[in-house]
Amino acid sequence: MDPYQNILVVIDGKENRSQTVSKAMCLSKRSNANVTFLNISNEQEASSPNFEHSSIYNEVSGKDLSTGEGLQPQITLKSQTGNSEYRMILNELSDVHYDLVIKGKAAQHFNYLGLAMSTDWHLLRESNVPLLLVTNHLWQQNGAILTAVETEESSKAHQFCNHQIIENSKQLAEMLQSNIHLLNCYLGEPVSMSISERTRISEKRHHWQDLVKASKELNGKGAETKLFLEVGLPDEVIPNLALKNNVNMVVMGTSEHNGIFNNIFGHTSEYIIDKLNCDVLAIKPAFEQLH
Repeated sequence: MDPYQNILVVIDGKENRSQTVSKAMCLSKRSNANVTFLNISNEQEASSPNFEHSSIYNEVSGKDLSTGEGLQPQITLKSQTGNSEYRMILNELSDVHYDLVIKGKAAQHFNYLGLAMSTDWHLLRESNVPLLLVTNHLWQQNGAILTAVETEESSKAHQFCNHQIIENSKQLAEMLQSNIHLLNCYLGEPVSMSISERTRISEKRHHWQDLVKASKELNGKGAETKLFLEVGLPDEVIPNLALKNNVNMVVMGTSEHNGIFNNIFGHTSEYIIDKLNCDVLAIKPAFEQLH
């Protein structure tokens, strides 16, 4: 079965519009997915052009979406007007089943005591559909996908999240003919007289074994798979490694923890996404899928 059957592409006229359309069309063609373009405009923009006559309509209409197998994905154009972009997107997701949402990645977000959250942050927290946030960073041929997993937590929900992250990475690696860089980072023990070198070596070996175990799910997918074990905070390690390796995309889990502190000040994953200059696919599986 093709990995993505039905894709929602959010077009708001602000964030990376051209790349959002181009990459959505690429994934549609390579996965034979139907695509719905949702054009969102603000109520104050009374003079905004009709969606059917906009440049986005002309661009979509002029594309050859034939998969080479005689198949033609279905293209649907929708338009919404309102002042709450994330509400309109969530309403669309509740009305229609989508396998993937593609949206232009916003600039860094402002969040003070839970106020003024961006549409991206709302979607990361309130939707269980995988979200691909697109930048102007071009996908390089034979490029890399950086897949970040966290192996210390053993709960069923977390293990299922890791599985979904790896599965999506496999699918994208095949479609985009990309390598996979599988990353696990951990904090390590503080430098102290009470922590022996043997203990630190043992801990590193333990994390490496967990990473190797996770990599077995890849089953040789991707032109090449590299394993990275790094010591440090995820919000530093992931953006630095993504930049150093000039990856096409980061695939990671998000918004798994819902405590009061996280809801007010933001999840670590959201700050990581803010720091990334490449595309990011955020995965937040619904726990009820486990039962």
